[in-house]
Amino acid sequence: MADDAMPLPGVSSITTVDQWSDFFMAVATIGIVRGVGSEMAGSLNAGTRQAVLGTGRALIEGFYKPVTTATGTAIPAAGAQDRVDRLAVRLNKAASVAADLIKPVVLTGTPGTSTPPSLTLSSTVRDMAICRWTSTAAGGLTNLVDERTYIGHNGIHQFNSNARPSASPPRLGIELDTGPRLMWATGSAWTYLGDVDTGDVNLTAASGWTASGTLAGRKVNGVIDVELNLTRSGANVSESTATQLTTLPASLRPSRNKYFAIVITGDNAARCDVGTDGGVWLRHAFTTIPKSAEVRATLTYIP
Repeated sequence: MADDAMPLPGVSSITTVDQWSDFFMAVATIGIVRGVGSEMAGSLNAGTRQAVLGTGRALIEGFYKPVTTATGTAIPAAGAQDRVDRLAVRLNKAASVAADLIKPVVLTGTPGTSTPPSLTLSSTVRDMAICRWTSTAAGGLTNLVDERTYIGHNGIHQFNSNARPSASPPRLGIELDTGPRLMWATGSAWTYLGDVDTGDVNLTAASGWTASGTLAGRKVNGVIDVELNLTRSGANVSESTATQLTTLPASLRPSRNKYFAIVITGDNAARCDVGTDGGVWLRHAFTTIPKSAEVRATLTYIP
């Protein structure tokens, strides 16, 4: 066949920057090396208006970047509206001098939006995110968010839940701030492997109801448990009227509607519905639900 295999000394070898990069991309080695310096932690210097890249080491498409001294990069002046800016480490394979091959850059966001600027990914330029923040119209630098991803010594990527790298190519990863939990990149999405425990997810009482104890849900190994402790704070609800109790986040929603028989204040029966849209409703009560009535129930289901 016409295509070369590489490297094979004397026959075919890596002779270009692109070949070198392609070789390392086959094992998806992009990220920060753990345990060296400050692991390239990003910080903000409001006095000098700089984004600071901490010490550490990284590997980006086979190119090694050591940072032995914290490096500040200027943040553009404040605009008329708040915006979200980003600090990234940029590989530029078209650079003509070594100092420009890999260096930190500040990406400026769009004024008036909370969407961070996109990272560049092209045949010659590859950005690796470090952190993002809000540059306020008043000149402040707030809401710093860590976006680093890491390379484990076994080749498994490591990252926080708010900074998952692209799910392509398929590979293993560890989400550091939620367990940690092992994940698999399918090529189109990250999915959890093995046992999953969301921990308690606090819920908010719907209008007309007030939390009077634990109001939370939790998913453990595919089983969802929702604990309801609510007191009616609004007007009376007639037995023919449905009333919403709370709304579940996507992680706790069922794949089809669920129905539960429960008992409310005064030993009166009612039906509690959990919808695929996350709505939790009290329906078909056998009596009027007065102000100060209590709903205390635990709903357990497989999504």
